[in-house]
Amino acid sequence: MLETMTDKGLLRVIHGTEVEIARQQALRARAIATLNERPGRSSTVPTELALTLSTTEGAAKRLVEHAETLTTRLPETLLAMEHGTIDWHKAVKICDATSWLDDENARSADRILAGRLTGKSASAIRRAAGKLAEKLDTEGFALRSKVRRAERKVTLVHRGMGTAALVSELPVERAAAIYRRIDTAARELNTRTEKRTLDQLRADVFTNLCLGKPAQSGPASRNLRLRHPAHSGRTDHRTRRSRSVGHPVHKGNCLRSKNSASTSQRRHRNQPAVPNHLDQASLARRPEQANVAEQT
Repeated sequence: MLETMTDKGLLRVIHGTEVEIARQQALRARAIATLNERPGRSSTVPTELALTLSTTEGAAKRLVEHAETLTTRLPETLLAMEHGTIDWHKAVKICDATSWLDDENARSADRILAGRLTGKSASAIRRAAGKLAEKLDTEGFALRSKVRRAERKVTLVHRGMGTAALVSELPVERAAAIYRRIDTAARELNTRTEKRTLDQLRADVFTNLCLGKPAQSGPASRNLRLRHPAHSGRTDHRTRRSRSVGHPVHKGNCLRSKNSASTSQRRHRNQPAVPNHLDQASLARRPEQANVAEQT
């Protein structure tokens, strides 16, 4: 049957399937919330769900929490699921972005977002919900941000196949400054003779910096010197040389190479130097943190 359908027909089938999946997910949310509300069952529901759905108890607990949120605090979001406008994944983004709001502000956010969900990706919905939550409770957002910044950490996550992920939770301006430094060094190494991709170069630069080695590696390393911001190093006025821990520093705040003329055209290709979620516009919303951005 599907083999005889046109491309447009197949796309209609795919869209219809997604709509039906969203409706079934909404029904599942209502069923979980109803089961959880029954007397004496709330403590056992996650365990029963884990067995029924062949998942972990932690994942089952999150299902219960999100189902409760949708049925009590975000009824318009649940209604959008029943209409097939958004699926469970997108609904969870709204749940998480508004989780710290009180019930009144959460319902206000729910009503405002209801008309803005059609055709939006999950990341766009998350950003919109997060910005709206910040506007509805500015003081709460500031307090939550302070707590999150105090909980900064670095985590090692084993991925298998000989790889692992080093995940850091940092203040946004510091993360942006670190990324800019890594990205700038990687782009300077991205010459015509370089065989590594830009992602691989960033990974290598990051690894070298963390291990206390020079950021540069590969064929272009002999031509490059990493320039730190002037205020990040210590200046010896007798020798007019700046020093920074672990790296030689020369005058200037940029990276140079002997073949800079040939590499300048390649510097900004492939990807933006700073991701959209870490750009200067986002940092400008926190002027009190601006002076910290380059001190890493």
